[in-house]
Amino acid sequence: MQINRIALRGFRNYDNVSFNIESDKVFILGSNGAGKTNILEAIHYLSMTRSLKKADDEELIRVGNDFAFISISYLNKGESHLFEGTIEKDKRSFVIDDVKKKTASSVIGNLLTIHYDPTMVFTFKEDPLVRRKLLDETISMVDSQYLYSLGRYKKYIKERNQALALSYDPDVLSILSLELIQSSYRIAVLRRRFIERLNLRVNDIFKRLDNSDKKITIKYKTNVSLADTYEDYLKEMKEKYQENASEEISRKMTLIGIHRDDMIAEIDGLELGASGSQGQNRLVTIAIKFATAELIEEVTKSYPILLFDDILSDLDKDRMGRLIKEMENYQGQVFVTSCVDSEEVLSWERIKIQDNKIRRI
Repeated sequence: MQINRIALRGFRNYDNVSFNIESDKVFILGSNGAGKTNILEAIHYLSMTRSLKKADDEELIRVGNDFAFISISYLNKGESHLFEGTIEKDKRSFVIDDVKKKTASSVIGNLLTIHYDPTMVFTFKEDPLVRRKLLDETISMVDSQYLYSLGRYKKYIKERNQALALSYDPDVLSILSLELIQSSYRIAVLRRRFIERLNLRVNDIFKRLDNSDKKITIKYKTNVSLADTYEDYLKEMKEKYQENASEEISRKMTLIGIHRDDMIAEIDGLELGASGSQGQNRLVTIAIKFATAELIEEVTKSYPILLFDDILSDLDKDRMGRLIKEMENYQGQVFVTSCVDSEEVLSWERIKIQDNKIRRI
């Protein structure tokens, strides 16, 4: 999967720009605030239908404009595609190869991307919600039914919590519990399998980046059943809800379910978030991005595009060199932004952004 042209109108700081991409390794240079990240954000928006900066859609529209428009031409498995997105203040639309897409689930999975930015150094120090979102974003790219199951689960967890808060009849709670179990099975199985497969890869990548013998382990932390078959899962989850019924009624909230899942990283047996240095947290997170890309390629037979925002900052020369080598060995396309030039990427396609203009260097 490789992008070969990007056009933006009224998106963030860009009035009307378009440029070709001729390489699978792209280095974007510019000062802070120049608009480097906005290029990555435009790509990510078409990939995942949301801002990578967690901004509202309206914030993506350039001041003074009524709408923002993103157009990306890309190759996938030898075929050319045109992906366009229009963002207005109260609506948005996506068109792929002249076919309008009606739902987010029909958009996600077309333009595959993996994103990293410096705030992700805190991935394993933040609330579990951050890591659940990371799991959801990744798995939804390779399983078309995942978002549907997740949407159903969120609906039923809200209804069940309301029922607990209002002391509904036990029969109503039983029905809602069954709905939760049915909608969560696919999510739980896919999350567990993804983390198991991730764990097989991430340690080797970390060792190449860190040049150390430290062992990285990724674990799935959950209070749901780990049964593989739906029948066993159903039986065990029913038992779990029964065992916790009194506490849930007392606390008026659902205590069992995939909404409490977490992904834990350990370094030499110690939890990374609590014991690892900032540098180790950064490299483990980057290693996970590379490992995730490999897993996506296994399923889709296409390498996702890596969007690495300011990834070279705060790395010593040796680690920077190893990271650049890892990116150069990656078989898919890579976009890297930086405020500082580097002689290590002189062979890459190089773009400079200045005064809202884009030129090759």
